[in-house]
Amino acid sequence: MRATTWLATSVLALAKFCSGSHLDSIERKLGVEVFDIPSLNLSNSKNNEIQLLGNFKDINLYRYSGQSNFTGEISGNSKNALIYYSNETFLEIYSPSNSSEDFSIDHIVPFKDDAFILSGTGPISGHQLSRQVFFNLSSLEFREIFDQDLSRVNTITTSGDKVFFGGSFEYMVSNQTVHSLLVWDYTKDDVETLPFGGFGKNSSVNSILNFDNSNMLFAGNFSTIDVTQQLNNISNSNTSNSSVPELGHQVSLQSASWVTGGTLDTSAIICPSSESALGWLQTDSTQGQFEINMQQETRPSKLRIYNADNSDEQVSLFRIVTTPSNGIMNLTYLDPATGELASCDAWCPLLSGQNLTDASYKSDLDDQAQYLENRTTLQWSESYQDFAFVNNVPVSDLTFIALDSYGSSVGLTGIEIYESAFSVYANNTLNAPNCAQGSVTSSASLSNSSTWYSNPTGGSYLSSSVQDSQTNPFVIFYPSISYPGIYRIDVLTPGCLDDSSCESRGIINATIRSIQNNTVLASIEIYQNNDYEKFDTLYSGFLDSEVKVTIEFDRAINSGIEIPIMVAGKLVVNIEEFDDTVLEKNKSGVINGLLHYSTSNTSSFLSGLESHSATDLTHYSVSKLPKNSNIFANMFEDNLILLTTDGEMARLKLAKNFSIEEDTSETIGNNISGVNEYSDGLVVVGSFNGSSEATAKGFNGSFFDLGDLNSTVKTFANLTLEKTEMLVFDQSIIFNGTTGDRIYNTSNLTLRVASAGKNSLNDTLFQGLILKNDFSGLNGSFFISARSEEASQSFEALGGTLPYNAAFINNSATAYAYYNPENTSSSFGVSLLNDSGEAVQLSEWSGKVGAMTCSKNESLLAIGGKDQYANSQLLVANTSTGESLSSYTWDSEISINSLIFFAKNDSLLVGGSFEVNSTQCSGLCLFDYQDNEWSPFLNNSIRGVINGMEIVNNSNLLIAGLFKLNETEGVSLASVSLKDGSSEVLHEGNITLNGFVSLDGSLNNIVAFSDTSLLQLESGSWQEISSNFTENSKYKGLDVFLLKDSTNKQKRDSSNKVLLITGSLQHSNYGTIDAAFYDSGEWTPFLSSTQATSSSALDASHVFLNRDLSAFLNYDGYLQGTFSSNTSGGTSGNPSPSGSSPSNLSGKKGKIDRGFIVLISLALALGTLAVLGLLGVIFSYFFGDSSDGYQLSKPRTDENEMIDTVPPEKLMRFI
Repeated sequence: MRATTWLATSVLALAKFCSGSHLDSIERKLGVEVFDIPSLNLSNSKNNEIQLLGNFKDINLYRYSGQSNFTGEISGNSKNALIYYSNETFLEIYSPSNSSEDFSIDHIVPFKDDAFILSGTGPISGHQLSRQVFFNLSSLEFREIFDQDLSRVNTITTSGDKVFFGGSFEYMVSNQTVHSLLVWDYTKDDVETLPFGGFGKNSSVNSILNFDNSNMLFAGNFSTIDVTQQLNNISNSNTSNSSVPELGHQVSLQSASWVTGGTLDTSAIICPSSESALGWLQTDSTQGQFEINMQQETRPSKLRIYNADNSDEQVSLFRIVTTPSNGIMNLTYLDPATGELASCDAWCPLLSGQNLTDASYKSDLDDQAQYLENRTTLQWSESYQDFAFVNNVPVSDLTFIALDSYGSSVGLTGIEIYESAFSVYANNTLNAPNCAQGSVTSSASLSNSSTWYSNPTGGSYLSSSVQDSQTNPFVIFYPSISYPGIYRIDVLTPGCLDDSSCESRGIINATIRSIQNNTVLASIEIYQNNDYEKFDTLYSGFLDSEVKVTIEFDRAINSGIEIPIMVAGKLVVNIEEFDDTVLEKNKSGVINGLLHYSTSNTSSFLSGLESHSATDLTHYSVSKLPKNSNIFANMFEDNLILLTTDGEMARLKLAKNFSIEEDTSETIGNNISGVNEYSDGLVVVGSFNGSSEATAKGFNGSFFDLGDLNSTVKTFANLTLEKTEMLVFDQSIIFNGTTGDRIYNTSNLTLRVASAGKNSLNDTLFQGLILKNDFSGLNGSFFISARSEEASQSFEALGGTLPYNAAFINNSATAYAYYNPENTSSSFGVSLLNDSGEAVQLSEWSGKVGAMTCSKNESLLAIGGKDQYANSQLLVANTSTGESLSSYTWDSEISINSLIFFAKNDSLLVGGSFEVNSTQCSGLCLFDYQDNEWSPFLNNSIRGVINGMEIVNNSNLLIAGLFKLNETEGVSLASVSLKDGSSEVLHEGNITLNGFVSLDGSLNNIVAFSDTSLLQLESGSWQEISSNFTENSKYKGLDVFLLKDSTNKQKRDSSNKVLLITGSLQHSNYGTIDAAFYDSGEWTPFLSSTQATSSSALDASHVFLNRDLSAFLNYDGYLQGTFSSNTSGGTSGNPSPSGSSPSNLSGKKGKIDRGFIVLISLALALGTLAVLGLLGVIFSYFFGDSSDGYQLSKPRTDENEMIDTVPPEKLMRFI
C-alpha cells in the first residue's frame, strides 16, 4: 500500500476548478473549512520520513471539516444520510435527527446542472418524498413538487424543462384522475398531463426513454389510456383500426337516401366526431324517427349509435325496424352498468352522455368490449353504444324510432351500420367512406381506355363494350384486409336477363395477387352468360396482408358476336375465421405496454396507434410480444432493448425516424424485474434460464455473470467514486463496473447505497452510508513523508503487533516497543528491527514501556516501564548482541517516563513516578548500570513526578513534571546546569507538564503541555495557547518541525516552524482527531484514526522522529558527582563533590597515612585551581556576557552565541 501524506493545495484547487461542480459553493453554504496541511521539512529524519505509532489501524488525513462523518468504522449510531460527493470530498446534506424521521430514497435523478429530483418514502428536511422533492444544489433547499402522494414511482426522466414521472399511482388533476404518468413543468412550476392522460386503472409505467427531447417512449404494463375518447376518435376515422379490433366493416351510407320528420344533417350523422354538429333532431317532442333507404341491400351485424351531446336532446329508449322483414329487430348490447351482455327489441335503452362518462371512468378498455361469436365487436365508450343484430337478415331499409328522451327533444349525433361480410363494388362511388377525410377501407379502379356505363335498369353493376381497337377492359378491386385470418373471396356476376345481354357476354379472367410481393395467389375463368346473379369463389385461405383482385375480359363466348360485353359487379369478402392473435387483442388492443409519443406533435401519437405497420414501435409490442406484457426498456448503443417480466427480450435497431429497421428476440429467463444502464452496458435484474433465484447479469451485447453474485437481488444503484464505477445491489453488494470484480466492504471502504445520481458536472448525490479511510491495515505504524514521493506503509516485521514507541539506534536499526493483543501474559515487548527486516526481541513484559533511550557510542538501549508492577521495570540492553546488561525491579507499581544517558559515568538519569528507598530518591535518580546501584541526583533536591527530560545547550538539563525543587513546591518546568548544579524554575503553579519543546534551541522560547493545556514561554512570560477543542480533549505529545519553503501560509511570522500536537483532541466541527498543527495562532487538524484494539493499555499515538536524538538524551561530559547545595527560585548553588572518579561515581576513598602525600595533594590542588582560574578568565573574556554579572533571571546563553558555538542540529531536537 502506498500513500502520499502531504497535500498540494494548488493542485486540489485546480482540480476543483476544472471539475466545474458545485463543490465550492456547497462548501461555502455549509460553512465547510478546507485545510492547507503544512509541508514539513524532514531532511534530518531517516529516509525523509517520520513515523506515527500507536493503537490504530486506519489513518485519515484531515482535508476539510465534516470529513470525520465519513471516516472510521461503523458504529451502532451510523447514520443513513443524503450525501454529496465531488472531487474526493463527501458532504452530509441531510441526516435524520431521530428514528421517526427515517427516509428512503428510491430515485435520485439529476435535473439540469444544479438540481436533483428525489423520490421515495418518508420525510426529508420536513418534505415528504412520496410527493417528489426538488433539491436545489445552489441554495441547498428542498421543496415538494406535488400536493398529493404518488404511491409508487418506478422511473423519472427529464426532457428540457419538464420532468416525467412514471409508476403505479393515481393523481387528481382538475377533477380528472390520471393513472401512472405525470409531468411537472419546472418553468411554470405546474403539474401537467399529456393529451391522453395516463394509462388507465391498475396500469404501471416501468421505463420512460427520452430519445431527443421530443420523442418519448413509455414502457410498462398498460393496454389503454385515460382519455379513451382519443381511441374512439381513431375508431371513428378508421374503423378497421380501433383500439379494440373492429371485426366488422362500415357500410357506406354516402349513397343512401333519408326520410325524417325532423331536421337532418346527413354528412354529420354518417360521420360523427367530437367536433361534428347534431346529425338528427326532433325538437319539442320526446319521440321521432328517421328512415335510411340503402343503395344496396346488406346483412348488417350491428349498429353504432351516438346519442346527442345535449342532455335535453338525448334519446333514452328506441327500437329498430327493417325492410324487407318489416319487423322490430332483436338486439344485443354490452351493458355499461354491469359489463354483461343484455338483449332488447321494442324498448332498447340508450344511456345518457353523463352516465356513459361515469361508467367509462370506472372501467378500462377491456371492460368496454366483447366479441360475439368471434365475428362481431360489441363495444361502448363515453360517446356511443353498439347494438348487434341477433338475426342475420337482409336489410334494404332501416328505420330508427326514438321512443323517449332524457329531456324535451330527441336527437342523435350519428349512426353507423356494420356488416361482417363486406362488399367491394366495381362502381367505386358505392365504396365511398362515410367520413370525407377518413381512410378508404376498400376501393376499385376501372381501366381508363374502356367506356363503362351503369345498368339502364338501375342495377349497381357496370358494363363495358369490347371494341376491336381497344384493349380488353378490366377492373381492379382493393379489398381491405385488416387482420390476419381465413378469408373467402367471391366474385359476383350480375345476371344477363336483367339487361338482355346473354348473347353478348364473354369470359373473364379473375386473378388475386399479394400487393406486398405481387405473387399470384389464385386465378380462375368465369363465364358471364348466367341468367341470374351468381358467385364464383376466387380464393379461400389465409391472408395477413393487402391483396388486389383483377377481373379482365378474355374472349367472347359466342364467336359471332362483334361487340361482346363485360360486366363488373362486386367482390364479397367473407371472413371465415380470424387468427388467434387478432382475438387476443381484445385484451391488449393497439397498446400493449409500449407507447411512442412525440411531445412536439401529439398527432404522431394518434397516427402511431392507427398504424399496424411492423416497423412501428407502439405496434411492435402488440404484434410481437405476449398480451398483457409488462415491459422494461433501455438503450444499448443504437439498439432499443425491450424486456418483459416473463423473460422475453427484443433488440430493435431504430432508424432516424424511430421506425424499426431490424429486430431480434429471445427468451432469457423469467421474472425480470428491472433493467438499468451503466458505462459498459446494461444490468438486468431477474431470474435467468437455469435459475429460479432473482439475481442480476450484465449485458454488453451478450449476457455475462457478475462475479459471485448469487443472492436474491431487489435493488440496484450506480455510483462512481474516485473514477471507479460501482454497481451496487441491495445497497451493499458491490461490483467494479469495469473489471466486474467484487468489491467487499473493508476498513478502507465501507459503502451502503440505496440510490444515487450524478449530473454532467460530476456532482453526485446518494443516499446511504460511506466510511472511507485514506490508509488502512496499518497495524499501528504510519509513515509520514514530506516529499512528493510516496511513503511505503508496509510494516510487517513485527508480526502484526502494534508498535507504540520507538528509539533510533542507528541508520540501519530501530528499537520498537510493541503491544501484542493476542498474548495475554506478556502483552508488551521491545524488539530491535534492522533495515533488512530482521527483528531481535530484547524483552517481554506484562506492562507498557514508558521511555526508551539509546546510548549511541556504547550500543546500549535503556528501557523503562510505565505503570508496571512486575518484571524488569528498568532494563539496559546491548543493541549489538541483544543481551541484557542490567535490570532493576521495584516491589510496587512504578512509571519511568524519561531517561538520560551519562555514558562516561556508566549511569542513567531516570525520571518518572517511583521511589528508591536506599537513596531516598523520589521521581529522579541516577542508576549505575554497570554495578546495578542507585545514587541520588542533585542531593535529591528534585522530588516528585518527572514526565520529561532533555539536554539543552549541551549542559543544561530541562525537566518537566510536577515536583519540588529545593524548597519550591509545585514546580512543573525547571532547568539544571550539569556543569555547576545551578537550577532555575521556569514554570510553577501546581500544573503537571508532560513534555516540552524548545522552538529555537534555547530556554527563552519554549512550548510545554499538560493533559489539558498548551503553554508558551516567550519574551520572559508564559501565555496559554488557546484552541477550540472541547474540555474532554487531552494532549499527549508535542513536536516542532521546520517547514518547507514552498509551504503556503496566509499568516506568517518570522518563524518557519510548526508545532505538531498529538492526543485525543475533541472538536465540535472536526470530531475526534489524533494530531493537529499549530502555527501563529492557527490550528490545522492533521489526521484521525480508528483503534486497532479496544484495549485501554494503549492510549494516544506517538510521533517517532526517526533520527539520532543522542545530543538531547546523552550527556557527553562527566558528571562529577551529586550536588549537596543548590539554589531555589533561580539562585545558583555550589557543587559539593563526592570524590567520584570520572569512570565510577561510587569509587572508594583511600586512607591518608603519609604526610608527603598530603603535601603533594595540596600542591596538585593549588595548581589545578590556578589553571582552572586562568581558563575561566580567558573564557570569560572571549565568550562571557557583556553585562556586569550573571543574572539568574536572564537566560544564561544568548541565541547567537549558542549558534556560533555549536552546530544548530545539535541544539534543536525536533528540527
